[in-house]
Amino acid sequence: MNYRKFASFDDLLQEMDGTVAVQGNEVVIQDLDAFVEKHLDTVVFNAYFSTPDVRMECVELIKKASQEGGVRSESLLPVYVKRGKGELGGFTVPALNVRLMPYDFMRCVLRMARETDTGLFVFEIARSEISYTDQPPSLYAAAAMAAALREGYRYPIFLQGDHFQVNPSKFAEDPGAEKEAICNLIREAVNGGMKNIDIDCSTVVHENASSPEEEQALNAELTAYFTQFIRSLDKGDGVNVGGEIGEIGKRNSTPEDFHAFMKRFAEHLGASEPYRGISKISVQTGTRHGGFILPDGSVARVSVDFNTLRDISRIAREEYGMAGAVQHGASTLPVDLFDKFPEVETAEIHLATQFMNMIFDSQHFPEELREDLRKVTFEIRGHVRERYETDEQFLMSNRKFAIKYLAEDVWRLSDDVKNAILEELCAYLHQVFTRLRVINTRKIVEATYNQREE
Repeated sequence: MNYRKFASFDDLLQEMDGTVAVQGNEVVIQDLDAFVEKHLDTVVFNAYFSTPDVRMECVELIKKASQEGGVRSESLLPVYVKRGKGELGGFTVPALNVRLMPYDFMRCVLRMARETDTGLFVFEIARSEISYTDQPPSLYAAAAMAAALREGYRYPIFLQGDHFQVNPSKFAEDPGAEKEAICNLIREAVNGGMKNIDIDCSTVVHENASSPEEEQALNAELTAYFTQFIRSLDKGDGVNVGGEIGEIGKRNSTPEDFHAFMKRFAEHLGASEPYRGISKISVQTGTRHGGFILPDGSVARVSVDFNTLRDISRIAREEYGMAGAVQHGASTLPVDLFDKFPEVETAEIHLATQFMNMIFDSQHFPEELREDLRKVTFEIRGHVRERYETDEQFLMSNRKFAIKYLAEDVWRLSDDVKNAILEELCAYLHQVFTRLRVINTRKIVEATYNQREE
């Protein structure tokens, strides 16, 4: 498709004449079906790559069209409350961080979900990804809603703010400013339609403290603070909130860490109902975001501590009424390990880097773009390169930071090229979804949200 970029929203409105119009001060969709079929792709493209004013207007237009078209963003809290009560189990919900080709990738996932009756999966974006992919929460949520609208997907979709993380150095310098920054991010996410938020204050865990309670004290205090802020915004919608006790890439979490965190968290939150607190807890099990990169650029095989996932998930359900533990940094693991996560009742697993790697390393990805990716990465990240890193090691660890510079070129790839890459991605995802046992979970969504596709 030959995407056209519009310099003003008025110009875009003229292009959509007959399907969208301005009546008074309000933009009105006159023919929703025609708008979706003829113009939605262009509106999403401009939401990503046009001027700031046009981008904002396009996001609002997508939200309006999605509401009129019956696209619904939902909280996973009702599902996780049921799991905490022992009424559901035996599956692990995959949360997908879509960094590249977001709209096309999400459409592909939704088509596969319909074909396999998969209802439990999440589209999410982390605080760090928002920056280097140039996808603020409201835009990312709009892309997901547009994908559902375009695919005629009318089951609930689940959108999540991932790793809304405290920056420890900024917090040490000015705690109030860092708290305000995260509150602003949460507000944008919730207002944009994200009803699932993962708070990550594990970055301020004091690992050398005299006891687990002292180690987790500030983490618990800040997590409670942000949870209370979310509850002030959610207007009874029941935003699903997660916490984190172990920073990914550091030492493995323990049940003692979890108990210590929950004790301090409860003291600060002052509420015991699942709706008021958190429904899941992210832990460290030996993985790392992006994997452990070897000198040749390959990813090292790591040993995942499934006992930690099993033990903390069991404690979470039996003692705190929560869904269980959450696994991060797992997308680069061998596919044959994914069966283990539902076996130990892991509640949720976050997957990101492997999707990016599959796109960049696909045989269908143009060589000229691959060379651009290499050049941009070395230009913008060369100053952080370690002496020991080989070229390939450095590239694999840092190429994600080049995404926003190449995003439009990737978006403009021919349909043949994009479809070939998407076919590889969805074939891989089908394996993952099958092993995580979320295939055929649509009946859980239907029963929980009392909604069937029209």
